[in-house]
Order: sequence, then structure tokens, then C-alpha cells
Amino acid sequence: MEPTSRAEFLQYCLGRLGAGGSVTNPFSGVINIEMTTFQADNCIDDALTMWRQYHYDGTYRTYYKQLITQDILNQMWVPCPDNIMTVNRVLEIDTDNLSIFDIRYQLRLQDFYNFSNVSMQHYVITLEKLRLIDWLMNPEPTISFNRLSNRIYLNADWQYRIILGDYLIFEVYEWLDENQFNRIWADIWLRNYTTALLRRQWGANVKKYKGVATLGGIVLDGQTIYDEAKDEIEKLEEQLHADYQIPPRIFIG
Repeated sequence: MEPTSRAEFLQYCLGRLGAGGSVTNPFSGVINIEMTTFQADNCIDDALTMWRQYHYDGTYRTYYKQLITQDILNQMWVPCPDNIMTVNRVLEIDTDNLSIFDIRYQLRLQDFYNFSNVSMQHYVITLEKLRLIDWLMNPEPTISFNRLSNRIYLNADWQYRIILGDYLIFEVYEWLDENQFNRIWADIWLRNYTTALLRRQWGANVKKYKGVATLGGIVLDGQTIYDEAKDEIEKLEEQLHADYQIPPRIFIG
């Protein structure tokens, strides 16, 4: 049965290590996992961070809009929520309304009625030329963003192009919220990586007491557990970058 919550996910991963406890006490069972709940939560958080940063299923493209307030105009940067990983671009800022005096309106007014009988080639070429002129005269604003600061800096003329009461719309990538999308816990790579992190933490805890037997007479080799987990983590991270990471963009010029 696939886990659908953080507690079930922890129970599933610990069960792969030999524990068979309940959700309320997942560290007990066939083998007692020597680890605190705090350490286990840290392992899950570390796995989620790696998964969201590099796995193509960890984020999704969407659009983020922000109302322009006086505070934003004064500070000249746009705040954004914590779940935004990347800001690609700001959508075109167009404060002009299409009127009867606009050349695009005139082109459509004169040509639309005749599109069923003539080629659209001239119209398309004319629009491309207009877009090129607009791009040269009104270039798309560039942005600066660092997700640790949660601030989007817009390199534009704030006095004339950014208007109070308007909206700015950004193309962004957001990471999936574990509380909203419970299918996160079904990802096989995330399961394997979290299990490996838990094994490494377990090994780091018990290797300090090498040669000490448990109540049942079993002697745990913490160093071996730690080394095996470390090797598994390295293999999973290589797999993440090779099989699940979106290739970087290629810039020419």
C-alpha cells in the first residue's frame, strides 16, 4: 500500500530497514532503529529538498501575479512566497489599450473579412515586423531573483512602466507542497533516497558503540550500516542527475 502522508511514509521507509512498528511508534519492530523522531524528520526534509531541486516531478511551471502597491513602488522589488524555486521571466508589461488608432486594429479591420480568399502571409509577416520593432523599442524587462531572499528585482523603469494598482505576472516554478499533493510520497526515487538517508543516520548513531550487544544478543555493526548507506546515497544522487534532472538550457551567443 502506497503511503499518503508523512507519517505513513516514515513508517514505510523504516519498515524497509527492518522496523515493523506502527505509525505512532515506527522505530520498533523486528529491529529497533536507534534514531530520534527529530533525526528522522531531518532525513525526510533533506530528501524532499534534493528531490524538489533536481527531480523534474519536484516542481511545476505556473504563473505568479502580484498587485502593485505603494510599498512595492517604494522598495522597488516584488516579494514572492517560499514555494517558488525559480523565476523565469516577467510577462510583457503593456499599458496601452488596443484602439481604432492602433496599427494592429487597422490591419485586422482591413484584412479579416478577406482571409477566406487570400493568403495570410502578408499579415503574419507584418505582425512579426511589428513585434520586432516593439522588442527593439520596448525590450522585455530582465529580472534578478534569489529564492533565499524571496525577492524579485525588476530591471525596468519603475516610474513609467510600473503603475500603482496594476498586476505583474511572472512565469515561475513552484515546488510541490507535501500537504497538498500526497502523491509525493509515492515517488520511488524519494522512497529509496529517504531510506538510504535513514540508514546512514542509523549507522552514524550506532557506530559509536562498536561491539556492544543488544538485549537479544545481536551485535550491530554501525560502521558497515553507515558505509553501505553512503554508497547507496551516492548511487541514487548519480541516478537523480542522470535520469530525472531536466537538462540545463543551452545559451548561444
